[in-house]
Amino acid sequence: MEEMGKPDEEPKEAPEEQVQPIEVKEEPKPEVKEGTMNKRSWFKKKKKEKEKRETTIIQETAKKQRKPFFKFKKRQPGEPGKIKKTISQWKRTLEVARKPGKEEYLASAKITGIGIALLGFIGFIIFMLFQLVK
Repeated sequence: MEEMGKPDEEPKEAPEEQVQPIEVKEEPKPEVKEGTMNKRSWFKKKKKEKEKRETTIIQETAKKQRKPFFKFKKRQPGEPGKIKKTISQWKRTLEVARKPGKEEYLASAKITGIGIALLGFIGFIIFMLFQLVK
C-alpha cells in the first residue's frame, strides 16, 4: 500500500509530447506558357486595347474635321463627268416613263384623295382635343 501514494514524493508529470510544427507546403505557381495569359494580364491587355481604340477614334474625328467640305474627284480618262452621268440617267427615266391609262389614273387619284382626307381627319381630331382641354 505504500507504493500507491507516497506523501514524500511529488507526483510524476506526464512526459511532454514534442509538438512538431506543421509544414505548410506552398503550391507551385502554374507556369505561364508563352502565348497564354492569366486574368491580370488579360485585363491589362483589354485595357490597352480600349485605350488604343479611344485614341484612334479621337484621331479619326480630328481627321474628319480637317477634311475639306468639297473635294474634286479625279476621274479616269474616257469616264463621263458627273453632269453627263446625271443627264443620261434622266434620259433613261424619260424613255421608260409612259402616260397612264384612264383606270390607272383614277386608281392613283382615289388613293391620293383617301390619304389627304385621312390626314385632314386626324388633324381635326387633334384640334378638337385641344379645344376640349382648354
